[in-house]
Amino acid sequence: MQSYSPEFATAESAAGQDIPAPGSSRFHGIVHLHGRLSDPQLGHSQTELVLTSAQYGEAYLRAGWARL
Repeated sequence: MQSYSPEFATAESAAGQDIPAPGSSRFHGIVHLHGRLSDPQLGHSQTELVLTSAQYGEAYLRAGWARL
């Protein structure tokens, strides 16, 4: 098992509407498909979360930002 530093988690984390397109040069690292909570230690801001069926419909169907 390979472990990564907090710097990797900070630089290589994408969530919410900032998830890059699959196959693009930016599509690597940690991808938070259903959103991310804030983590001040890593410098991550919170993104929209997909928790309910209504949010799922918005993210995957209507707005389409969660489709990979």
